[in-house]
Amino acid sequence: EGHGERINEVKFLHNGSHFLTASYDKSWALWDGKRFVKIISQKGHEKEIHTASLHQDQGLFFTGDLGGFGMVWDLRTGKGVY
Repeated sequence: EGHGERINEVKFLHNGSHFLTASYDKSWALWDGKRFVKIISQKGHEKEIHTASLHQDQGLFFTGDLGGFGMVWDLRTGKGVY
């Protein structure tokens, strides 16, 4: 099962077997690229997610929406931290 709207960002983790997607459906997801299954799926934005960035330590993920709201997510837990 994928996203319900267009995907705006894809970020690959350094391990090469996982990647992140951010979508206009107001959600982001962490995927296992070998099995093509969702590991984490999270919603938290009221507007469409337009941009995303992965921290160099691979533990934090930023998402920004079309309403000007940004969130930082902990990829170990899938929960918002800011």
